[in-house]
Amino acid sequence: YELDPDANSGLNYQYHDVVRKKGDRKALPAGDCIDCRNYYEAVGPMPPRLQPPLWDLPPSPSQHDHRHHHHHPHHRFKNGGRVETSRPLADDDIDLAEFNEHQRRRDIATHKQAISRHRAQWQGSKDPPGYWMIGFPNTQEVAKINAEADEMRREKEEQVRREAR
Repeated sequence: YELDPDANSGLNYQYHDVVRKKGDRKALPAGDCIDCRNYYEAVGPMPPRLQPPLWDLPPSPSQHDHRHHHHHPHHRFKNGGRVETSRPLADDDIDLAEFNEHQRRRDIATHKQAISRHRAQWQGSKDPPGYWMIGFPNTQEVAKINAEADEMRREKEEQVRREAR
């Protein structure tokens, strides 16, 4: 695999340069460690900022007459995520749970890009599964560690393919 020099400051190899300006660091891709990953999973999407409390807002004209509007439990997603309530989900439609999970992952990635302190042009390699475990694993743990290692290897190969030309 070869790196794209246009996406790497004209270089065809991985090169870490110190980025000192805050704005330049903010433009770097955000990464995370295991602790930060747990934080993002627990907190979820970034909460909206600088908004007045909801109880302080006057009601908008669209909020006045919701007595006659009934929410239908079946939603169909298409046309860029627009919600249609005309019929229940069909087999060819996006599954609602899958759509919500995809949206949640995208919101968490946006949250991470906004606040992460782990930033670098090239993400470092991850620790091998079980690296920080003290003691000898039993047979079941070895099987689990090997499966995680195989998954890490596949993810790394896919990442290299995406970054290469």
